[in-house]
Amino acid sequence: MSILELPAATADPVEHADWIELEAFQSDDGICSYTEFASKIHASGTTDAMTAPEDDENPFDLGGEQSGQVAGNAWTEIERRHTACGGDDGYYPFELSGGAVTLLDGWKSSPYVFQMLLAKFGHHAGPSGSYGDRLFEELSTSAGKEYFGGAANLVCAEKFGFPRKKGNGFVAALSELCKQMNAGTVRPDAGRINDQKDSHLDVVIWRPFEDRRQSQLIGFGQCATGKNWHKGKLTELQPSNFREKWLLDGFYPEPIRLFFLPRTISDNDWRITAIEGGIIFDRCRISQLVGEPDKKVALKYSKWTRHVARSRLKKK
Repeated sequence: MSILELPAATADPVEHADWIELEAFQSDDGICSYTEFASKIHASGTTDAMTAPEDDENPFDLGGEQSGQVAGNAWTEIERRHTACGGDDGYYPFELSGGAVTLLDGWKSSPYVFQMLLAKFGHHAGPSGSYGDRLFEELSTSAGKEYFGGAANLVCAEKFGFPRKKGNGFVAALSELCKQMNAGTVRPDAGRINDQKDSHLDVVIWRPFEDRRQSQLIGFGQCATGKNWHKGKLTELQPSNFREKWLLDGFYPEPIRLFFLPRTISDNDWRITAIEGGIIFDRCRISQLVGEPDKKVALKYSKWTRHVARSRLKKK
């Protein structure tokens, strides 16, 4: 029996697809079918709130046509995710076959599953002493680095978000970053801002040339794991404001904005999200870019994922 709350029929297909994935994940056989989802939507009675055509003699879902439409839209979103993660040879942790999604082996170290559970249950859901948001920042840093061309193209990446591994304060960390990039100069009065953590800057990616001179591709990234990511979070990080606040000699050209989140975004919301947030790295894009993490990295996500699977979904 499912322990997940079924979204209403009027919810976005993204929510429906999330439910299908989570249902397959937590079920004993690791499967959720198209017909199973359509049946549950039909039984929920929430299709009554859907708008019916004016010439429809029966506006209620007595024949299951509306629930079939809801399921069809959800399946279109599932197929889109499968393609976005690289298709059959990619990194979508479910197999699509026979009108069903089936959880694949190896899910414990899957970046996609980690993000799926993070989006559903939040960064505090992991074991004591773990931080899902920090793990996501590390995952985002790796994805951004690959998108810019990877180590083979000299691409460098730093997780700048607070708290930092070295424990540096904001000014010291920014000074070190400028030194690594051989670009930018921290304002002499920046040290007066004692309570500044990261000024909304979580990830920095840059692709230098062999000469290590300025005029290089730079990305400023922000990560959002909370459910209210779309309420103001998208526009918090502005490279021009960052420069005016903290740098005497800025980076040029101006860094491009990157926005990372462990969710998927509907087609209806994608354009506005991209306009406000910059280059969007959603759950699928991150999973495809990161691919299969090495054993040391995978162990971090595996520990967090297994704990949440057991504690929240009773999965063995």
